[in-house]
Amino acid sequence: MQNKLRWKTVGILSAILAPLVFAQGDRGTITGVVRDSSGLPVPGAEVRIVNEATGIASNTVSSDSGNYTLPILSIGTYTITVQHAGFKTYVSNAVPVQVGQTTRVDIALEIGQLQEKVTVTADAPLISSDTSDVGTVINQKRFLDLPLTLGGDIRNASSFIFLSPGVSGNTWEKHIAGGGSFTDAVYYDGVALQVAPNNDAQYNPSVDAIQEFKLMTNAYSSEYGHAMSGVTSFTLKSGTNEFHGNAFEFFRNEKLDARGFFSPRRLPTRQNEFGGTFGGPIRKNKMFFFTSLDSFRRRQGNTPALTTVALAEFMRGDFSRWPSAIYDPSTTRPDGRGSFTRSPYPGNQIPASQFSAVSKNILPLLPAPQFPDRLSNNFTAPLVSPMQDAHNWTLKLDDQLSSYHKLFGTFFMTQRPAIKGWGPSVPGPAESHNRQDLNSRFLRVGYDWTASPTVLNHFVVSIDRVVDTNHTLSRGQGWPTKLGLTGVQGDVFPMVYFNQGYALLGDGSNYRGAMTTWGLQNTISINRGRHAMKFGAEVMRHQDNYNDEGGVAGTYNFSNLETALPGNPNTGNAFASLLVGAVDSASAQFHTTELGARWTYFGAFAQDDFKVSPKLTLNLGVRWEVQNPFSDVLDRFSYMDPTIPNPGAGNRPGAYTFAGKFGGNWHSIGNTAWKNIGPRFGFAYNFAQNWVVRGGYAMFYLNQTTVAWIPTADGFNTYAGFFSPDAGITPAFNWDGGFPQNFQHPPITTPTVQNGLNATLNLRSRAGVWPYSQQWNLTVERQLGRSAAVRASYVGIHGTRLWNPDGTQWNQVPASYLKLGDLLKAPINSPEVRAAGFGEPFDGFTELWGDGANLAQALRPFPQYGGVWEWYGTYGSSIYHSAQLYAQKRMSSGFDFTVSYTFSKLIDDTNQWGSGGGSYQNFYDRSAERSLSANDQRHGLAISYVYELPFGTNRKYVNKGVGSRVLGGWLVSGIQRYLSGTPIAVVTVNNLPIFNGGLRPDVVPGVDQRAATGPGGFDPARDRWINPAAFVNPAPYTFGNAPRYLGLRNPATLEESFAVVKDTAIRERTFIQFRAEMSNPFNRVVFAGPSGDMSSQSFGSIGSQANSPRNIQLGLKLIF
Repeated sequence: MQNKLRWKTVGILSAILAPLVFAQGDRGTITGVVRDSSGLPVPGAEVRIVNEATGIASNTVSSDSGNYTLPILSIGTYTITVQHAGFKTYVSNAVPVQVGQTTRVDIALEIGQLQEKVTVTADAPLISSDTSDVGTVINQKRFLDLPLTLGGDIRNASSFIFLSPGVSGNTWEKHIAGGGSFTDAVYYDGVALQVAPNNDAQYNPSVDAIQEFKLMTNAYSSEYGHAMSGVTSFTLKSGTNEFHGNAFEFFRNEKLDARGFFSPRRLPTRQNEFGGTFGGPIRKNKMFFFTSLDSFRRRQGNTPALTTVALAEFMRGDFSRWPSAIYDPSTTRPDGRGSFTRSPYPGNQIPASQFSAVSKNILPLLPAPQFPDRLSNNFTAPLVSPMQDAHNWTLKLDDQLSSYHKLFGTFFMTQRPAIKGWGPSVPGPAESHNRQDLNSRFLRVGYDWTASPTVLNHFVVSIDRVVDTNHTLSRGQGWPTKLGLTGVQGDVFPMVYFNQGYALLGDGSNYRGAMTTWGLQNTISINRGRHAMKFGAEVMRHQDNYNDEGGVAGTYNFSNLETALPGNPNTGNAFASLLVGAVDSASAQFHTTELGARWTYFGAFAQDDFKVSPKLTLNLGVRWEVQNPFSDVLDRFSYMDPTIPNPGAGNRPGAYTFAGKFGGNWHSIGNTAWKNIGPRFGFAYNFAQNWVVRGGYAMFYLNQTTVAWIPTADGFNTYAGFFSPDAGITPAFNWDGGFPQNFQHPPITTPTVQNGLNATLNLRSRAGVWPYSQQWNLTVERQLGRSAAVRASYVGIHGTRLWNPDGTQWNQVPASYLKLGDLLKAPINSPEVRAAGFGEPFDGFTELWGDGANLAQALRPFPQYGGVWEWYGTYGSSIYHSAQLYAQKRMSSGFDFTVSYTFSKLIDDTNQWGSGGGSYQNFYDRSAERSLSANDQRHGLAISYVYELPFGTNRKYVNKGVGSRVLGGWLVSGIQRYLSGTPIAVVTVNNLPIFNGGLRPDVVPGVDQRAATGPGGFDPARDRWINPAAFVNPAPYTFGNAPRYLGLRNPATLEESFAVVKDTAIRERTFIQFRAEMSNPFNRVVFAGPSGDMSSQSFGSIGSQANSPRNIQLGLKLIF
């Protein structure tokens, strides 16, 4: 009842604030002080600002302190006119307004008549004396002059955020100033995209349709939300009083490219991007349009990787070349000392009579190695993504109804069909490839109202929708029947994983998600004296329908442990385990319904930029954000509540509860968090001419989205999982007998629905908790002359309550029981277990678990379940410190550049929702997981530059005649990035019978972890990157002492690209542009990370290239 009352209050607040609120992240501001010649403020001066491209004017008056501010200005250049009786009219031309930026223009009026004019043309300052955020603005001219090659996908302006200090990763998985993957926000024309993960891959308007963008990495204004790391705000182009546009074509072909390091030849590549833009007036000075169309097509063109397939003799059962013994699982027996033993296969030969029938049907589908002399990295895997298309269309309209009223709208759509995979695999029916069709639509309609010269209102409604359909290529071909695999629901090829580095088989992708968000957003800006205030709020209603039929043919994991000597993880072979059909763990989905998640977000903010004095500005703000946790439109959510008695387990705690009409007294998955209050404080102090010191502190929250955190629906769609209960001594099952059926099939809504299976735990008190970050920075800026500036910043971020899916295994046996040793694997009713004082935890335990009813299972906190993972567990933390340097020179004398450098350190205890190979060893000791982050890159340097050659019309040399046309219009540009490698994670076979997440090795003291290299430097065909002698398996029944991530690092990142551009005029405002762009021009090889799996024969070796070989892109544009 109290929760409903709170949400009614939020609804009332939304209605009250609707005419008052919104964050206009796509606009800019002009501010300053009007003074007379003696330096005294001039109140009541009329300030008129006119957009030079559209003729649209905005007006205000200076306050009693002489201050004036005009916010919510469209991006562009402006003319400022200031008038006051007794003074000459002041005019300043070509004043730039940039996205998310405040441009300061202080005005000095001269005594005289209004008819007299004083015209000033001055460059805008390159340093910010009014805001405290750390950010970088890049306008269209700059990112169109710089090289932007077709790196396997459509051109993406987000590629240029990496020119800013503190940014690493890629356009899909960005790491911004210490933030984790997918914790940033992307705004288009002032509206935050709200389909997870929060990035711009789903929406990708043409680069030629983007006016400019700003990346804010730290302590930005309270008008921005939905992120706890960075915010990228894009502004799309608008039409002007002149018709402008272009048409373009870019292409790549393998004949222009180099061969990849691991490729025997250049792979066929066909890449094209083509389209155009057009914009102009519908009614001059009143109504404008701009539209763009962009299409991209790629076939092949990725860099292949080496993977491991079984030798031809392995497929016949002959493992005589394998360096360790293979043991016969059918001979497993007690060893008389409280453990078990097995007999080895004579000569490491598995007789064909023991081959699994299912496995025999798979063998003909597997390729022979291309390098049969190698046990590992012996096959060139098919391309992970052999096809990618993209098509997008944008339309933007602006209508100046009057001096006080303006309507505007933006629409864009994207279609992205692709074929992609999960990782290195094999060709043919067992390939890991799926077809994805990702379609998005975005619509924004807004209204600006100038209520008075000092009060402006900005209102927006929006809708964005993404439909993501993804199906494995093996769908509907009858593969379970062909393989003889029974007991599963779906008609796709099963997914098969191995340890020891073998290539995966199959692809389990099989889903359709339709995600829709409606938004209502509005802002009021009020200027009062020395205060420029904004008050805002936004409401978003989310509707996500998700039909996930992934894993319906099963996901099967094969380990060496099933064919190893019990207790010795250095024996056995994962492919041998496949031959005999001994599954280590497996899961399969049994699907009955599509889920329909619903939730509402509400945010409100207040911001006051207070000019304490002409030199000091304070940025004071606060943002409050509320989101009700997910509910399903038909109450199809469920979870395991650790406090409810389980009637199928002797009323031990831990039973399932179901939403609403299915018996629960709840509808949303958790309790609403009402205290997400984020203060923002900053200052900017212009302590000397051309010097500014700025700093800030802020808190940011990351709201939930369903793609990242799909609520559990056990009982409606059941994932049945089975596993070896004793580290491979007893397999989960043999797949010749089909997928086990000893579980309750959906639909079923009883408290015992997952007994004997894995369970998803949920704590209502934490299900609504949001991750948050605290950010701070201290920055000193110095402008050098008219066209250059430097910036030095200390930037820090502390992440709290981070999502850590890798560390929420609630059903691990407490580590204190490791002292029981082999007794943990003994049957619960064995004499030795009873003699030790243990017994069944509840009646029916042995019947529930069968061969898995051992002491370890009985000692689990919830012995009625297998694995117990917490939905949306937020226990992680991170800390980031960095020194950041940034220098820029804007275009003058035909040359501009930026240079950024970052020295940083990032520590965390979770991989969050991103890449990384570290494993949680012990659920009960989170402190042991704290280490360098998977995303830590100690040094980062990024350089960009554009040089216009000094030849041609209006240039210094050869500025007339034929020579001017031939030699004029040329520019060269480049981007160079160099980053330290990321830390390496090393893991080993987890043979601990306590159901922990993973096992790390022990580090051998005094041994260099980096392997020695031979003559001429590192050679992956000869050398290892990791020294295997630096690590050993931990002693039996102990954890390894290696950290989650080592100080040893992967190869460094090196990215270089160059462009040569030639503009040839056809007529006064029409010209043709030829472009030649080259990525990796010197064909340098950046190797991918080595295998960190100690069980693999390729441990420490590198089998793939991280960067692309040299490629050349040619382009032609008609610009008018």
